[in-house]
Amino acid sequence: MGAWPPCPPPRTDPGNGVKGRSMTCTTALWCVQNTAMHYACLGGHVEAVQLLLDRKGDVTLKNTYDHSPLDLAIDNLHHDVAITMLRNKRSPTPSTSHLAEE
Repeated sequence: MGAWPPCPPPRTDPGNGVKGRSMTCTTALWCVQNTAMHYACLGGHVEAVQLLLDRKGDVTLKNTYDHSPLDLAIDNLHHDVAITMLRNKRSPTPSTSHLAEE
């Protein structure tokens, strides 16, 4: 797989359809470098996660913020997705490096 495309430069015009607001690189989806597995886990889509697991989807890739798909499932309280991921022998253990210490 090739490298991710570079993030676009920040836009100064309200080109995202919201009057008075502009799109920046931080709102461009590919800048976060999420995979289909990340999005399925983030949204709590158990069936999609299972389909991706069955098709040997990569469960180890981390996004720009160092979050794995499992991290996103746990952080968003999608317990059924997390259990599905953990039952898969290829899933890594969740990381805690992104959790803020209080």
